[in-house]
Amino acid sequence: MARRDEIQAVTALFKEAIQLQAGAAPEPYLKLDITLVQLKTVMVLFAKGPQSISALARAIEVSAAVATGIVDRLQGQALIQRERHPADRRVTLVSLTPAGTDLVEEITTAGVERLAALLAALGDDDLRALHRGYAALVEALRDSETRP
Repeated sequence: MARRDEIQAVTALFKEAIQLQAGAAPEPYLKLDITLVQLKTVMVLFAKGPQSISALARAIEVSAAVATGIVDRLQGQALIQRERHPADRRVTLVSLTPAGTDLVEEITTAGVERLAALLAALGDDDLRALHRGYAALVEALRDSETRP
């Protein structure tokens, strides 16, 4: 199979896996009482750490005014907090509270547990091949983070 066709086949399988997983969402997802953009905000803060409102707005692709409203609502739910930037008191940083971190960890743990159960059903050869593939994918992700 040509490389381009192989890439299309892998991305098609990835899409199908996402669709199949959506039907079996881990329980923490189902209990969430936040909107998708609020979840996106929490996930960005989990991945990137404290952010200014403007940086957060760019990351979640909304205006600074909309980001401020999202932050207000999440702060009201005690999932995020505001604090002054230590080097520039004019800048407010937004970060997760322990409850916000716990929420993300609960969601990711449930997903990892589901994945572990699926992996346990694979044969040894398939598991080793998937391990090699995921290791390569993670390395490519790391490399993409260091490139401008």
